[in-house]
Amino acid sequence: MNNFVSRHPSPIDYQAEIDFAVHQIHAGRHDLAIKVLSEIEKEHPGLPKMAVNLGTAYELIGNIKLAKKMDC
Repeated sequence: MNNFVSRHPSPIDYQAEIDFAVHQIHAGRHDLAIKVLSEIEKEHPGLPKMAVNLGTAYELIGNIKLAKKMDC
């Protein structure tokens, strides 16, 4: 599962990937969550829910600068 990378273009699919990333955040797998959310951001820039979750993941690993950058 560590090689999971976002590949789905439809809103339904990327919503499932955001949910997957949130579960990874709760499980303490912040690096995997950041990887998934970053791929979604590249493919679908500006999604508020994604930005909030990516900001949270960055904050939890102590990268406050990137966390603030994701602030909507």
